[in-house]
Amino acid sequence: MFDQAFQASCGRVREVLTRFNPGDLLMAVNISDLWQANLASQIKHQLAFSLLVSALADCFAAARMTRFEEFSGFCSALIEALNRPGFRGGLNS
Repeated sequence: MFDQAFQASCGRVREVLTRFNPGDLLMAVNISDLWQANLASQIKHQLAFSLLVSALADCFAAARMTRFEEFSGFCSALIEALNRPGFRGGLNS
């Protein structure tokens, strides 16, 4: 059951990670890692980065992240996806 919850959580993170151009997402994930003062943030962002770089190129949207509002919205969505119950076992965030 834990594996199913983890896989579902990874799916939600992948959905967030494919909303923009992959180059923009690489920068945004690395910046977002530094943005949140959260005990599990670095570990969760490493997982997000791994999911990002393992995604196939045709999974990504062509949209560019050009405004701060887009970056901020992406970070909020990513943090929300990373803090879902499937990622909480033992890493309280």
